Amino acid sequence: MKTPAPAAKTELVIITGLSGSGKGTTLKALYGRAHRAPNVFEHDYADGVTQVANPALNGETIDTLELVMDQRIGESLRLRGSLYHWKMTGLITLGIDPVSGLSQYQSGEDVKANGAELSADKTWEWAGRLRGSLSYQDVAFASGARLDNSPQLLGKLNFSGPLPATNLRLGYELQYYSKRQAIDGTKLDGYWLSNLNLIADKWAKRLEVSLGIYNLFDAHYAHPGSDINWQNAIEQDGRSVRVKLEYGF
Repeated sequence: MKTPAPAAKTELVIITGLSGSGKGTTLKALYGRAHRAPNVFEHDYADGVTQVANPALNGETIDTLELVMDQRIGESLRLRGSLYHWKMTGLITLGIDPVSGLSQYQSGEDVKANGAELSADKTWEWAGRLRGSLSYQDVAFASGARLDNSPQLLGKLNFSGPLPATNLRLGYELQYYSKRQAIDGTKLDGYWLSNLNLIADKWAKRLEVSLGIYNLFDAHYAHPGSDINWQNAIEQDGRSVRVKLEYGF
C-alpha cells in the first residue's frame, strides 16, 4: 500500500463580503501550493524481482486556484458556488524501468483540472437537515489524454432527521458518479448509489444501536482496476446490511 509522505503546503486567502439581518454574501479567492516528497517505498524499495528503486525520483507539486461565493439566506439555508483550477507537476506514477524491465516509481506527466461545484445546506428547527452538491470536473494530462477513474460529474444528496415517536434518527444518502475511463481506454457506466442508516441512541443509557443498509437498491457497478490488477474492472458489492452496537463506559 502506498503511504503518503508529509506534504509542505502554503495558502493565500482573500475574503470579502457583506452581511446583516441573517443574510450575507461572502466572496473568497484562494491560492495554494503543496509539495509531496516521494516516500521510502517509492524512492528506495527494490526486491530485484518485481520492483527497482529510483534514487533520482523527485517530488510532486500542486498549485490550486479557487473562487468561492457563499450566500446565506436567513439562518437555515446556505448556498455555495465555486470555480477552481489546479495543476500538478511531477505526478509520481508506477512505470517500467527501461533497463531492468521491472516496475519503478517515476515522475509522470503534468495533470491539469478545471471544475465547478454548487452546493446547498438546509436545516429545520425540528433537527432535520438536507445537504446536496453537484460538481463538474475536466481533468486531463498535459498531452490531452484522459485520466483513468476520473468521473466528470459527481452528485450527492444527504438527509438526516429524527423519526417521530420512535427515538430513532434517520440518515439517507444518494450518490451519483458519471462514466469513468478504465485502464484499457474503455468507459465504465455511471451509477446511482443509495445508503440508509437508522440510529437509536436513546433506548438505553450509553448504548447506541445502528442499522445500515448500503447499496440500498442493489445497484450493479464496477470500479476501474489498476495497472497491477489483471481485471479491467472490479465488480463491487451489492446490497449489504450491517448492525452495530456501541456501549460507552
